[in-house]
Amino acid sequence: MIEQMDETIEILLVDDRPDGLLALEALLSESKKYRLTMAQSGQEAYELLEKHDFAVILLDVQMPVIDGFQTAELIRRNPLYQQIPIIFVTAINKDDRYIYRGYESGAVDYIFKPFDPIILKSKVAVFADLHLARRRVRWQALELSRKEALEHKTYIQSLELEGLKRYQNLADAIPHMVWKAGPDGKIEYYNQIWASYTGLKLAQDKETNWQHCFNAHDLKLLLEAWKDAMATGANFESECRIRRHDGVYRWHWIKAVPEKDAEGKVIAWLGTCTDIQDRKNTEKDLQTAQKAAELANQAKTQFLANMSHEIRTPLSAIMGFTELMADPQLPEEERQVHLSIVRRNGHQLLKIVDEILDISKVEAGRLETEIVETDLVDLLNNIKSLLGVKASAKGIGLQFQVQDKIPDRVWTDSTRLRQILINMIGNAIKFTHDGEVTVDCGYRMDDEGKSFLRLEVQDTGIGIVRETAEKLFAPFLQGDTSTTRVYGGTGLGLALSRQLAKALGGNVWLESSEPLKGSNFVI
Repeated sequence: MIEQMDETIEILLVDDRPDGLLALEALLSESKKYRLTMAQSGQEAYELLEKHDFAVILLDVQMPVIDGFQTAELIRRNPLYQQIPIIFVTAINKDDRYIYRGYESGAVDYIFKPFDPIILKSKVAVFADLHLARRRVRWQALELSRKEALEHKTYIQSLELEGLKRYQNLADAIPHMVWKAGPDGKIEYYNQIWASYTGLKLAQDKETNWQHCFNAHDLKLLLEAWKDAMATGANFESECRIRRHDGVYRWHWIKAVPEKDAEGKVIAWLGTCTDIQDRKNTEKDLQTAQKAAELANQAKTQFLANMSHEIRTPLSAIMGFTELMADPQLPEEERQVHLSIVRRNGHQLLKIVDEILDISKVEAGRLETEIVETDLVDLLNNIKSLLGVKASAKGIGLQFQVQDKIPDRVWTDSTRLRQILINMIGNAIKFTHDGEVTVDCGYRMDDEGKSFLRLEVQDTGIGIVRETAEKLFAPFLQGDTSTTRVYGGTGLGLALSRQLAKALGGNVWLESSEPLKGSNFVI
């Protein structure tokens, strides 16, 4: 009978203040899968580690006798506890040097009081899930080992007690490939599972014919391991890809043990081949997911670096010109010029903040739209006037062309539509140095009889290479870091425009682009 794995996740809460422990317990006790253990000192917490398998430790920094930093260092010095994640929970010491000290002490994260319940539970859940996943892998490995040991024992007992025929019937009934080889490695027997899988018969497998069913690289490693085992009389195992009768290769775990006589001489090799393709697929999926998470983390790190620059630039201008305006001797004419610069940079700063808020709403699924009757012609004229000044300042043209008859009024979210058009057309102007930006406007009807607005934004700018085009609409990414340095921007414009368009029942995509010749985006 196979025992069920206990999926209860143990969490250690450490705080010298009972009210602090109660607050953490109240939040985390909502999950039935958590078992919470509480300690009111670092020494008590350390003693509890020997009796429990904690998935994560929530550790208060400020405690008498030994504080959180000292407790974390004590835990990390013991090799048995080095892998337990520690999250510091504190209401003070938000200064960078204290945070760095926390990480040096072995913490993986900080949560500052008063903490956000959602953030706290999310962070705990991440480490709880990782701990449970590792436990499942260990459990599965143990169960597999137990199962194979039982199968092997049954196999040997049947061979001794029931004779060769009973052994063959049993081997055929086992859902694994079972084989027997002589002391020199020549195959003497395969069960029916091998024959069904490979499509070969024992007569075809004598000598070394069976080797043709193995991947050449894996076969070389298998034979090397077997050769070493022959020299020592030890067990051996290997992972190999074996070709199925339809030509498909699947991963198998091959494990073999020597059968010895009373004098310890190897008289045969008994082995099994277990299909582990599903496990390999799971490992690959985990690696892919980990790589994707790492790339996403790198992207957000780069985004934060870009944002600090983008926010600092207008903020520095605002602060600098505000200081100049504080001079009572400053002529009124210069004061007005400075005031205009402050106002312009303030609007730029507001735009950056609005983009961040909007993309946050999109990722949280809280983006709202308000569909109202909108004067389309007036909206387009307004955008042309607004962005025409920007285009003229760069010495390029901005043309709006109506390819089809468009209605004067439509039902849409005018604010979001305006935001999309300003983003897309503004982007085209930003990346165009010579020539012009053209906006083609049309009104179409799809196969279901629904009418929709279609706009094509064409420019004669720097264009986009294929590799860059694939990640254009990913949040927090621009074409590459050099684009950010030269042109600036948050990297949110295109991603936000697509999400806003989808919220209005449409889409945004790159129709075509050629480096140094321009791009064509469709809204």
